[in-house]
Formats: sequence, C-alpha cells, structure tokens
Amino acid sequence: MNGVAVLGGDAAARLVADLMPIAVAVCGEGAAAFAAALRAAGAEAEVFDIGAGGAAAFDLTILLCDDDMLDTAMIAPHVIALAGASDRLLFIPVAQGTPEAGAWFELFAEYGFQPVVDYDAGFLGSGAFLVDRNATAADADMAAFAARVSQGGAAAPGPATVADEAPPLRSVVGGGMSDEVAALRAAAAAHDAEVAASRAEAEAWRARAAAASAEVEGLKREMAAWDGLARWVWAVCNHGGRDTLAALRAASGGPLGRRPWWQRWRRRPKRPTKAERVLLADAALVRGSRHFDAAWYIASHPELAERGDDPVWHYVLRGAAAGAEPGPYFDSGPWRARFADRNPLAEAVRRGEG
Repeated sequence: MNGVAVLGGDAAARLVADLMPIAVAVCGEGAAAFAAALRAAGAEAEVFDIGAGGAAAFDLTILLCDDDMLDTAMIAPHVIALAGASDRLLFIPVAQGTPEAGAWFELFAEYGFQPVVDYDAGFLGSGAFLVDRNATAADADMAAFAARVSQGGAAAPGPATVADEAPPLRSVVGGGMSDEVAALRAAAAAHDAEVAASRAEAEAWRARAAAASAEVEGLKREMAAWDGLARWVWAVCNHGGRDTLAALRAASGGPLGRRPWWQRWRRRPKRPTKAERVLLADAALVRGSRHFDAAWYIASHPELAERGDDPVWHYVLRGAAAGAEPGPYFDSGPWRARFADRNPLAEAVRRGEG
C-alpha cells in the first residue's frame, strides 16, 4: 500500500530533519498516527480542521490523501484551505493508486504553488512531492519530475534535504472530506452559468453591432443617392434654356392652344400661343420664388427623378392643378380660393407675397 512509510517513525524523523518543522497540525483519518510519529521525532503537533478553517499561518502544510481523494475535483477544497495556511505544501498519497501528477500540478498552480523538483519525497510514499509558492523550475525539469511522480519513482537525484534553503517550519497535516466539496461544486456551476450568460450577452452585442454597421452602410448609400439628386436638381433648375418655348413644349408634349388664324399660313418661326405665354411667365415666377423647394418637390414626386423631368415645369403644368404644394412652407389653399384657374404660387409672387 502506498504511503506505509508515512506511519513509520523513520520517515517522520527524516521529514523533521529535512524540513525542520517546529509545529505540525494534523487533520483527517490517518493523520493522528502520522502526527504522533512527528511528535516523537521532536515536532509539535496540532489538529487542522478544514471545515472550520485555519486562522494560524504555518510554515508547512501536509496533506494526506486516501483513495477517495485522488480526484483533483474532490480534493480541491482541502487545497484551498491549506493554501490559505502556508506557502509550502507537502502532498502525500496514502492510497492504492498513484495520482496523475500533471493534473495535481495544474491544481496547485491555480493557487500559486510550483513543485520543488530537487526535493525527493519518495520516502513518504509513492507519488509524494513538495510544492512551494516561491519555487521555480525549467519546463524540461517540470516535465521529467511529473513523469517520475506519476510512475511512483523518486522525484530527482541530488540533495535529500532542503534544510539549507528553507527557514524553520511550522506544519499542518490535512486529510478527510467535508461539506465544502458540495459548496465548491455549486460555486463552479454558478461560475459556468455566469460565463455562459456573458458569452450570450457578447453574442447579442455582436449582433447589435452588425445591425448597426448594416444601418450605417444603408445611410451612406442613401446619402450618396441624395447627393446625386441634389446635383441633378441644381443642374435642372439652373439650365439656361429652362424657361424657353422649346422647354415648355418638351415638358407638355407639344404646343398648347391655337395660334391666330393670320399666323397659321405664314412660314415663320413659331411663336408661343396665349396659353403658352402665361405658362412661360408662371414658370419664371415659380423658379425665382423662395417658396419653391425643388429638392422637396422631387422627394414628394420621386418619378421625376426617374424620368429626369424639370420639377418647375411639372408643378406649373400638372402639380398645381392636382393640388400639389411647391414647398413645405407655402399654403396654396387661400390662393386657389381667389384664383381658381391660375397657378397659386405664381399669383402670390405677382402680388409680392411669394
């Protein structure tokens, strides 16, 4: 059985000689016999109650681990308690099996402990080793040390004592189980739930960010479209031939009204009819009015942009008659009531109100 040497006086005496403990605290099944052996070798012995915690700070803690405690998840509460009591911990398995050293090293590393690779604790049982918060070792030495401990061999050749390097020690021996195992598992489960919730929240934020990026890209495309529309509106409204007879007839689809009979037979350039002269005048007045907002009018009639129509001619020829407003700050109602057959905005401009 592993760890038989732990109960012997020779092993206790060698441990006291190597590490020079001046006080030992004993806890758990089998720990009393080991404490007695340590007292016989000249060390003081106390009981360290893991369930109650340990307020005292010891120079060394000793953990006896039986078959039921070789699982790192089961022994973790004991490591937590003992780590709070000392900067140096001696691990002694008193079990049939040999522990997997790599898993144990990871557990101790979580609390700042590293193996002391030049100390051979094999005389205390197969798989025994010492860890210290101040220890350092190369990766190659750590790997070789873990392999030898897992195989139950000696830790490393060389000095059999670290008495020259360590100060006088007070020690605690811990063992057994407590209700802290269940508490630790519950805390681990709660931590896992918090991690899962944090990941879900992060995914939600990533989705929001992607949606916001897509919205920004859409706004950029919309701004580019409006910029193009603004340039087109400027070009249309500032074209030199915008209020000519040709422009009128192009917008209306042909001549409006009839020429006088004495002009019909003459071969001369066509002159505007009476109706066309009124429309030409209205277009000039509307185009110069502060109340005609070309961009706003096109936004209200998007088909104009698709066809490339002049918004002024559309308003003069069709929009006003259909009840369309020339801009957001002009009310055509009162002018339609007074001049039912005329363009509301043109009449307002003629009277100095447009």
